Amino acid sequence: MLALHLLEQWKKSGRDGIVFLAESENRAERLGSVLHSLDPSLEVLVFPRLNTLPFDGLEPSREIAGRRSSVLRRLARSKKPVFLVSTAEAIMERLPLPASWARLSISLKVGADYSEQDLKDRLEALGYDLDEEADFPGSALFHGMTFEVFPAGALGPFRIEHSGGVIRRIAGVDPDEHDVVFDAQELLIDPMSERIALGGKRAQRAALPDYCDRAHWIADAGVSGHAESWLGTIKEAAGRREAEREYLGPGDWKRLTKRMSALPRKAAFTPTPDFSKVASSRKALRAFVADTERAGSRLLLVAAVEDDLRAMERMSGIKAERCADWDEAAKGRGGEAALLADFDTGFIGSGRKPLVVVTATDVLGSRAHHPQPMAKAWGAAFDHPDVPERGAVVVHLQRGLAVLDGLQTYDMGKGSSREMIRLEFAGDDAVLVPPADLALIWPYAAERGRLTLDRADGSTWWARRTEAERDIQVAAKQLARHIAQRRRRRRPDPSDDLTQDHPARPESPWPDRPS
Repeated sequence: MLALHLLEQWKKSGRDGIVFLAESENRAERLGSVLHSLDPSLEVLVFPRLNTLPFDGLEPSREIAGRRSSVLRRLARSKKPVFLVSTAEAIMERLPLPASWARLSISLKVGADYSEQDLKDRLEALGYDLDEEADFPGSALFHGMTFEVFPAGALGPFRIEHSGGVIRRIAGVDPDEHDVVFDAQELLIDPMSERIALGGKRAQRAALPDYCDRAHWIADAGVSGHAESWLGTIKEAAGRREAEREYLGPGDWKRLTKRMSALPRKAAFTPTPDFSKVASSRKALRAFVADTERAGSRLLLVAAVEDDLRAMERMSGIKAERCADWDEAAKGRGGEAALLADFDTGFIGSGRKPLVVVTATDVLGSRAHHPQPMAKAWGAAFDHPDVPERGAVVVHLQRGLAVLDGLQTYDMGKGSSREMIRLEFAGDDAVLVPPADLALIWPYAAERGRLTLDRADGSTWWARRTEAERDIQVAAKQLARHIAQRRRRRRPDPSDDLTQDHPARPESPWPDRPS
């Protein structure tokens, strides 16, 4: 419902566009994915927060830093109305001037001249690691008449084929198998960090509102509290002058809030039944479909993947027409339609013959797919040494504490099957989640012991999660304060100058490995 509201506000904004600040990173990512599903032609951008604390001296992950760089370049050069989703924490950093991005990105086009050494020099200047398999953002590998590069902000690597000093082909490839997925006529390669565009500590800096000065700003109900907490963390981490050079201050935030429209915490909402929890879900779903048809309402099936849509059709006994976007799906007074989008739950619209939306979660429950568009492929995660073993306690970020019961093969009917992860929760309840949910599962303890598990529906988890996040914020502030105090106490001693015996090595803008 929030995604539909934002889409409507964006259409009303005309040439100005909108910026929406979500309460959390996960909410922002989900909204960006749903908005793209509602209108694939919509250039919605998600601007993530750096995964470091203010002034902690650590480098952010290459994936996050590269994504931010790519979003800023797109904002600076876009001539279309802005549609940006972010968080209060993400927009606090001081940024390069919008004009500074014009000279940084590398443009590769089919038919353009190609010079390997020149391209290598330019990629290194943008923070890319050469001679590395293009398996993660910021890596590039040159070999023979081709090279592969994983650009900042991209979902996968690209392969460029060349001969006779000319680029012959640009193709997006699968990040695991490296098979060609699609062809492109042009590829823009952005810097791996916004810091590359800053031009030194004393260079003039901008703020995110400078990139979208005409946009209408909308904020989640809890954004103000998140902003105040983050501003407090910044204040405790450094002195006022240093903090205001690197981050927005309370005055900057106060001026920005004057142009924001805050959403209410709750809004009118009529959900569809949760068929997955009734004894005869198929019978209940078919009865609901029949009632909808008799009322003359339009039924819309929504799922994140095509397999789930087909399963919903088999259970409901209907064949729904596939729609390309929300406008096509919502128009008309009757009949059945289907849309690929990752909705959380279904709802019933307003009016005498309302639109009735039924989602995969309503019908399939925990078996519904919820892909993580910006998460890495789950398959490689099974080979990681930190993957918990069977019987270990894990945290599912949407459901809570559970016991990992391993993989199970689930019969989908008609000879097809798929592997699912079985999680055991309180009261001997268990759910099957797709392997893609490994992006949401963290190891917690090797053995259960006296730990209290959460309910499978996540109803007991949110209070525990909120308390844990509050404790983490307190601990982070204390650590930031100690680091700041230690830095202020530290004074350089001329007698410690050992550069004659140990020549200084040039600092790399990145660690040896991605975080």
